[in-house]
Order: sequence, then C-alpha cells, then structure tokens
Amino acid sequence: MTLDPSIDEIHYEHPTIEGDDSLNLRLIADGTAIHVTALRDADVMPVRPAPPGGVLLLRSFVLTEPRASDARAVWATRKLLVQIGDRLRVLLAVNDGRQHSISDLVPSIQDQGYDPFEAILSLVCRGDLAIDLRDGLHPDVRIVRSKRRDSARPSVDQLGPAYTGLTRR
Repeated sequence: MTLDPSIDEIHYEHPTIEGDDSLNLRLIADGTAIHVTALRDADVMPVRPAPPGGVLLLRSFVLTEPRASDARAVWATRKLLVQIGDRLRVLLAVNDGRQHSISDLVPSIQDQGYDPFEAILSLVCRGDLAIDLRDGLHPDVRIVRSKRRDSARPSVDQLGPAYTGLTRR
C-alpha cells in the first residue's frame, strides 16, 4: 500500500550485507523500479553508496512532519468498515480517471455511522484509492482511483475450473 499515487507497488528487500539494519525497499512507479535505502541518522551517508538505480534517505527525512503525521492519520482509518454502497458510490465517482478532492467525494458517503472523510481515507488504506499527501492532509487533498486495483484482475488460471465455459465481456 502506498499513499503516493505515483507509486504502484512497494516491496521489502532483505539487506544484502550481514548486520545491515537499514530499511531497503523497491518501489515501482509507472513501471520503473526505484531502490530506496533508509538509514538511521547515526549512519554516515557519504560512506555508503546509493543502491544502483536508487536513493539513500535518512530516517529523519522519512519521518519529516507533517508528512509522517498525515500518513499516520490516514493509516489510523484502516480498520473502518465502509458499507458496500458507500464504497461503490465513491469508486463510481472516481471512475472517470480524473483527480478529485476528498471534499468532492464526501457526498458519496451516505451512511451516518461514520465520518465521511474517514471512510474515504479508509478506502485509501484498502488500496481502492490513492492520495497525494505531498501538500498535506486538507479538504482539497487530491484522490484518484488506485492503479493497482485497476489492473488487479485475476487470470483464468487463478479463477480455476469454475471459470471454464463463462464468457468474457
């Protein structure tokens, strides 16, 4: 899961050096792999080269405020169960491929049992939507349909024998 709409996938990579306690990730953005290594601030960056095709970051940069707090606030909504009708209305609203502000999507949430903003953020955590937090979490924050969900259709092999004989549209 990612909160940055330009990133399609995030994969953890085990360190290749014994005793290396850095965080190593491979990000896929628009089909391009980017290797990210996050070091503790106590580590000396100039001594360690960046991974091929990647970047070195300090933990303090990753945890820069308000970005880290905004990401935590979004992630705190992950356990909210959004009713199927609300979820489908939001997905229908963003199905045009354009960016929408979170405020634009609030009318799609009709269940009074939860906050509409939190419901939309919960859909971000589910991977249905992507959010751009580069400018912070605010009423005009941009929301788009997640690219990962658009392309996550199962193959015939994954569906199994029950799929045989069904026609595709």
